[in-house]
Amino acid sequence: MNGFNGRFKSCSFRRCQYDNINALGFCLSHGLYTVFCIIFSTYLGAAIGVKYGTHFSMEALTEYCPDKISHLLKTAAYFISAVMAVFFVYYGFKHILTLKSFGVKSPAMQLPMFIPYIPIPLFSITMAFRFFTLSYRHFNGFLRGEPFERVRKK
Repeated sequence: MNGFNGRFKSCSFRRCQYDNINALGFCLSHGLYTVFCIIFSTYLGAAIGVKYGTHFSMEALTEYCPDKISHLLKTAAYFISAVMAVFFVYYGFKHILTLKSFGVKSPAMQLPMFIPYIPIPLFSITMAFRFFTLSYRHFNGFLRGEPFERVRKK
């Protein structure tokens, strides 16, 4: 038996047939479409998470260290994160240009395969900018001796 209790006799990427009747007229490749949506939402969510400070982070050291050391730790962490985002930008563009040079298209939608990967470098640019901004802000806080804003309340 094949598919849904043997009733799903044939499925091409361009149209779906249920008992030899064209049921949907057009059928997207759900697997590929899902991958495209996951790529988009992952990088969009990461960029938004950095903007609003909800991006995942480890707060154990900064909560118990003195203010100046906490600012330095955050500066280093944000700077390293920004450098990693710059690597995502570089390798994302490199991957897009490679896919574009191959001329590969998705089998179901006939969409050039480099298009779904555009969010990777695009949102990584915004992440890098925001991480550099946060690193700069914490470094200025260190230089000015500002109190570190802690997550837990004393």
